[in-house]
Amino acid sequence: MKEKNFVVKLSSQHSNKYNDVLLIAFPFSGATAQSFVGWRQYIPDSVDFSAVQYPGRGHLIHEKLLFDLEQLLLTLYQPLLAAIREYKYVIWYGHSLGGLVAYELIKKYSIDRVNLPTMKLVIGACPSPELIGKKPHLHTLSDDKFWEKIKQYGGTPESIIDDKEFKALFLPILKADFTMYESYKFCDKRSILNLPLVVIGGNNDHVVRYDELNGWKNLTNNLYRQFHVEGNHFFLHYNSVALINKIIGINE
Repeated sequence: MKEKNFVVKLSSQHSNKYNDVLLIAFPFSGATAQSFVGWRQYIPDSVDFSAVQYPGRGHLIHEKLLFDLEQLLLTLYQPLLAAIREYKYVIWYGHSLGGLVAYELIKKYSIDRVNLPTMKLVIGACPSPELIGKKPHLHTLSDDKFWEKIKQYGGTPESIIDDKEFKALFLPILKADFTMYESYKFCDKRSILNLPLVVIGGNNDHVVRYDELNGWKNLTNNLYRQFHVEGNHFFLHYNSVALINKIIGINE
C-alpha cells in the first residue's frame, strides 16, 4: 500500500540535505497545504518549507474527512515526526485551526517524551485554547446561515462563495473543520510547553480579537512574544514578507 503523504514540500529547489532549518505550516479551516504556496518566494534559501495536508482535501481529497481533533493528531503523529527529525531546528506555524493542531501535536509529543529537534511554535489568528468552543457554534447552522457567517470572515471573495460548485466541494470540508475546532475541549494537563512561543494577530481581525490571544502566554515556560500585523483574520495573505520575517525571527 502506498504511504499517504501528509507533509507537502513547498520549497522551490533547495534540498533538506543541505538545510538544517524547516518551516512547517498548518492550514486554517477549509484550506489545503497549497494555501501557503505564495510564501515560497519569501522564504530564505537556508530554510526548507513544507505544509501539512489534512485528509479530505488536495491530493488527499479521497481520504475520509475527520471531525475530531484527536483523530487528526493520531493521523499526523508519525508522518510529522518523520519529517521534522531530518532537521536541527523546526519552526511550526499554525493559522487559526492550524494553530490549535500544531499546539496539540507538540503537546502530545511532549507528553510522550519524544526526542525532538530544537523547535519554535508560532500561532496566528487562534485564540488561547481555553477560549476555543465558547462562542456560538457555526457547524450546527443550516447551510445558508453557515455561508453567511463564512462571508463575514472576509477570506474568500463573495463571487467564489456564491458559486454552486465551490460550495458543493468545500461545504463538507469546512463543516468538518469547524466541527473539529468548535468541539475542542481544552485540557490543562501538561499543557505548558518548553519552547519559544510567538503569537500573531491581525489588527482588523473581527473573528479573533487581539486580547483573545493573551492566554497563550501561560502555555510556555520559555520565551513568549506577541505581535499584531496588518490584516483581517486572513492576514497571512497580506504583507507576507513582514509576517514571514516575524515567523522565522528576522528583524524582530
